[in-house]
Amino acid sequence: MVDTLEILHSYTDGNRPPTPGVEGNPYVNFAENQYGVIDNTGNHDLLAVRIFNILSSYQIGDYATYNGQLYRAIVAIQPGAFDPGEWDQITTLSQLNAVNGVIPSVMSPANPNNGCAWWSINDAQLYIYNGAQWVIAVNVPIPNISSLLQTALNAGGQTINTPAITGGTQAQPTINQPVIMGVTDGSSAQPGEVGEVISASASNVNVAGQSVYTTITTLQLTPGDWDVYGNVAIAFVAASGVTLVAAQLLPSTSIAAATVWLPMASLSGTWSFVLSVSGLRMNIAQPGSVALQFATGWAGATSIYGSGTVWARRAR
Repeated sequence: MVDTLEILHSYTDGNRPPTPGVEGNPYVNFAENQYGVIDNTGNHDLLAVRIFNILSSYQIGDYATYNGQLYRAIVAIQPGAFDPGEWDQITTLSQLNAVNGVIPSVMSPANPNNGCAWWSINDAQLYIYNGAQWVIAVNVPIPNISSLLQTALNAGGQTINTPAITGGTQAQPTINQPVIMGVTDGSSAQPGEVGEVISASASNVNVAGQSVYTTITTLQLTPGDWDVYGNVAIAFVAASGVTLVAAQLLPSTSIAAATVWLPMASLSGTWSFVLSVSGLRMNIAQPGSVALQFATGWAGATSIYGSGTVWARRAR
């Protein structure tokens, strides 16, 4: 005889299969994003952490993920839009320990609940509180326990040092640092990625006046930490009495401008100069811009033009 497996489902918050049900049948509640199974004692939900759904209610202590973050309900929540005031975001080690049920420490935790897990840093062992005392949870090689615990804590960006026992002596394990590999296919970094490069250019911009900075082009920046640099080509035609050429990168924020000056003896005739400006860092939390400008000092000239390009590379 072959038993039939039936998957029960509901779109109503709080709905579960009627009891007694068929043992072994799974069920799905789409409103709650919950999955469970029926056994010989009744219905059992299997997902301790669910994806937030506006159709679901939540009890105090329920866990859910929202926009890639983990939250714990601090009040009884009715179906509706996500309200951050009704949730605690799980971001710290102590909060993460509460979720994982594992407490790493030198001394055993005070006032433990039955079933609480404790990782003893001194003897590199996992214990479970059985209601009367701490007992060794499992008898497996210590490196495996360390690896499992570290995996659980990695989600919160935490690192633990657990000694590896070899021949009765203790030694600190070596933690391999990640290696960030560069590209070899000639591709460019995407917007928002470290290494992203953006630029703006313009040519044949007429000078505004003597010793007055004229903007050649302006580069718009998104929030981030940027290294900015630029090149300016300045051309004089039938000039007389030229004593100075200058270029600068002028940020839209309160950051000081990066400037380069080239003083000279009085020049006449047709000349051209190229100036490079670098050393400007713009670490901004809001959109901003940087202007590439040039200026000259002269007694007389029939025409003065500036051309140039400003680049920015995202450092982080």
